Amino acid sequence: MPSKTENVVTTATPTLGEEINIATRPLHTNLNKLIIHRLRLALPPHAGDAKNYVTGLLHIAPIYQAFEREWDAILEDSPTAAKSEDRVRSLLADLHIDGLARANALQEDIATLLGRNDALVRTRMESVSQAPVLVEFQEHIRKAIQARPHVLVAYAWVLYMALFSGGRFIRASLERVDRSTGFWEHPASSNDTSEPEFRMPGAFDAFPVEEDLRKNYSQPPPLNFFRFDTPEDGEDLKNIFKETLAMETSIPEPRLTDEERADIVKEAQAIFEHMICIVGELDKICGTEYEEQVAAATAK
Repeated sequence: MPSKTENVVTTATPTLGEEINIATRPLHTNLNKLIIHRLRLALPPHAGDAKNYVTGLLHIAPIYQAFEREWDAILEDSPTAAKSEDRVRSLLADLHIDGLARANALQEDIATLLGRNDALVRTRMESVSQAPVLVEFQEHIRKAIQARPHVLVAYAWVLYMALFSGGRFIRASLERVDRSTGFWEHPASSNDTSEPEFRMPGAFDAFPVEEDLRKNYSQPPPLNFFRFDTPEDGEDLKNIFKETLAMETSIPEPRLTDEERADIVKEAQAIFEHMICIVGELDKICGTEYEEQVAAATAK
């Protein structure tokens, strides 16, 4: 007689989150590799200041703003919001957990890094939002959600859960930067002609990372994007989100149809594809693809 541990067949249906993870695994692995390879180029000793890091934030912020704005509009029943069935709107309301939204935290980090007032920070973010690949992704987000509000679940799962996996690694890497390097406090001056001036595609205005941070040497680095103001630093929010999604999208009374689940999984794949393209656009702006090739050749 075989033991109870042999020939066990798992029949449990995967949760929607697990289904997304399975379907996006190859894309997720690819994106992780791209980010990890470039992260080292944005940190000392390869980078003397936070310019490339803030450039990345300026590209990420509009993505979170786009889907969080559509989400808020649906829940506020805005006249311009996508119209959704009550069961879908109820699901989105339950998943809209206080403390998860990241748009404001991103803007706080960018404001600190640039040393600008709110109006000027918005101007810079609007300028960066004209980068072609980013514009395309923002338009895709708006159209996808307005056509099928349930795909908001894909954005929440992919973009929030990422902060509790790869995001923790990025945060730890940034926190380990030796403050004596001047990475946060002594960014490159705009008068420094030793390297090319930073410009967005289409010759948008160049900008330096401001030197205001040197006045706050004793302050922690601006990493609000990766930090959560909860007793468990966001782990509690992650667990609530995952449990809520699993409970409300599983039998016996799932709030989503099979077709809607399939839409969400497909949209999650599209998110990763767009994010990979965003990395490519950042390569062109920051020169990180070329720098990576040089670093690889040097290491041989």
